[in-house]
Amino acid sequence: MRAEDVTLYSDKHRLGEIIHQYVDNALKFTSEGGITIGYDIEADTVRLWVRDTGIGIDEPHLGDQLFDRFFKVDDFVPGTGLGLSICRSLAQSLDGTVGVQSQLGQGSRFWVELPK
Repeated sequence: MRAEDVTLYSDKHRLGEIIHQYVDNALKFTSEGGITIGYDIEADTVRLWVRDTGIGIDEPHLGDQLFDRFFKVDDFVPGTGLGLSICRSLAQSLDGTVGVQSQLGQGSRFWVELPK
């Protein structure tokens, strides 16, 4: 399916804030390599994602708690631990979901999935 075949009705400010938070985190945790923004189209959803080649997240920290308020994987990195929680709340307000795929030392891919 080509991108022009899909229409996504959403709140551009909320969706923009989610992507902004994901990119901000990618910049914070990626000292070499790169950051890629992309999308996947499924039958009923569109998944927007931000992938980085940063430090990654180890398996025990990849659960739902990663999106909880004030949760931080690493206390040595600046931040309040609110960004991913905000992303989940914004996604839910758009009838969407958030998620992450990551491997320690390999990078992460954070996504928001929204209905078409």
